[in-house]
Amino acid sequence: MTKAKRYEFFILSVTAGATGAVLYALVGVCILLAGETIWGLSPPAAVILPALLGGYCLFSIVSGILFAARWLAARPLKVKILLTVFFIVPVYLAILGIFYSIPYGIYNFARYRNTPADQPAGKKEPPYV
Repeated sequence: MTKAKRYEFFILSVTAGATGAVLYALVGVCILLAGETIWGLSPPAAVILPALLGGYCLFSIVSGILFAARWLAARPLKVKILLTVFFIVPVYLAILGIFYSIPYGIYNFARYRNTPADQPAGKKEPPYV
């Protein structure tokens, strides 16, 4: 993957995580303003916990969708046709983003920092790693 694609993946996934955190923090605030409690937590924890969980959820969903889309893009047409018929496989890849999003996000960021800005013109890079 080129440095630009790694940067795009990083920015999209972090933006999704921040958006999820803000939206779910607002849900926690609305619940507190309604006079309810979330699992008997203190008010600050009742806002922070949904924010963290919501941010991680959205981060994982976007990370899984990006990973599955790029993985599918590198496959030949016959495989894409089979995966269209058995559509649940790409869906599971996206859902599994919940489990591999943080390790892959760390790996992607480390590779981004160590990848040179310009790839040599004659060097062909693998489709997705």
